[in-house]
Amino acid sequence: SEILVRMAELNDLDVISEIKMEIGRGNLVLVDISPLRREKDILDEAIGELKAAVEDLRGDIAGLGDNLVIVVPKKMRIDRENILGDED
Repeated sequence: SEILVRMAELNDLDVISEIKMEIGRGNLVLVDISPLRREKDILDEAIGELKAAVEDLRGDIAGLGDNLVIVVPKKMRIDRENILGDED
């Protein structure tokens, strides 16, 4: 079956269960965290729950800039090395 890249907007904690379902199906999810930027306590809790969910499913998670988080399923890892070459 094909792997989808899904989009999610993290505007409350309820979205996390849907993201977890997508990862369980083997899909990648790009999560827009900007709706919770002004509510740091809720954002921190949401990111914590997301990290725990990803760990349970043996996936991976990483931030992309200030407003996006990428979540990938098991058998996929996020390479944190930059492939754009030297910054000299």
